[in-house]
Amino acid sequence: MIINGTIDLDDSNTFTSNAHQYVTCSEGSITADRSWALVQVPIYAQYGLTIEAILTLAPGITVTVGADRGIYPSETGKILAVGTSDAIITFKSSNSVPAKGDWYGIDDDGNGSRYEYCVISHADCGIDLGGSAASVKNSTFSANTVGLDFHTASSVSALSSNAFTGNTDPMIINGVIDLDDSNAFTSNTHQYVTCSEGGITADRSWALVQVPVYAQFGMTIEATLTLAPGVTVTVGADRGIDVATDGTLIADGTADAHISFVSGIATPVAGDWYGIAIDGNGCVMDYCVVRHAGTGITINSADFILTNSTLESNTESYDASGASGWTPGVGNTIE
Repeated sequence: MIINGTIDLDDSNTFTSNAHQYVTCSEGSITADRSWALVQVPIYAQYGLTIEAILTLAPGITVTVGADRGIYPSETGKILAVGTSDAIITFKSSNSVPAKGDWYGIDDDGNGSRYEYCVISHADCGIDLGGSAASVKNSTFSANTVGLDFHTASSVSALSSNAFTGNTDPMIINGVIDLDDSNAFTSNTHQYVTCSEGGITADRSWALVQVPVYAQFGMTIEATLTLAPGVTVTVGADRGIDVATDGTLIADGTADAHISFVSGIATPVAGDWYGIAIDGNGCVMDYCVVRHAGTGITINSADFILTNSTLESNTESYDASGASGWTPGVGNTIE
């Protein structure tokens, strides 16, 4: 069977001993709401899919995508791919011997797409979210160049309990969401989450401790960023973390789970990154480590608490010349 995007597909047809045990979608433009529930054989998106309406995929469906093709929900489209733990929805390469980057991946500019209990493998970018309010839960990103990229997304409604394994870069984020510690990261080339757009403009909470958050181009904090005990933030070369006058950094670690701010370079030396500049009020750093910066902390606000923290291997440990009357709190190690 060869189809286009003009019909719904149920699971009532049977397929036996065909040379190609799949249904070919050769004209992949979805311009009206469609529902696909065919699970007996894969749907082969030979030339990719363009989705301008709602495409609903039933649990258990497999979509294979042609080489150097992709799936493209537009601003007016979205994918509702909600599987179950017993009936995963699969997006994968059509090649019999798949390799990383075989197909482009899902480039989703829509609003409100849902990817739950899905597997996305061997793409250049598994899912690239450019729209808003997408939900990505209980899904596996395997052997992609980039697993999940939402650095251009305006919002994400849910991101939890996903597995990233064997990707080059597992996940690329911006500052629009909270990060919990429910996602798992295994055997990726880069065992970190990249924050490539580091503007924190609304209150955020990051609790990811399994892998570091790599602030590739630094961070500007213009709201409240709360870091959980055990979080590590690595910072790109010649970049820094700037807490603006309207921003607040709450990095409240514990004796057993320090919060670390360190160089993102594999063999670090003092001065790799600029350090943390505190211009905002109400900032707290307790049980933190700041290492290999130019100036570990530049303090321009006296309303800043620094306790039980270690500033070491920096060119200069801290500079409080811009904060009249500020003094370090108790329990710090400054080397």
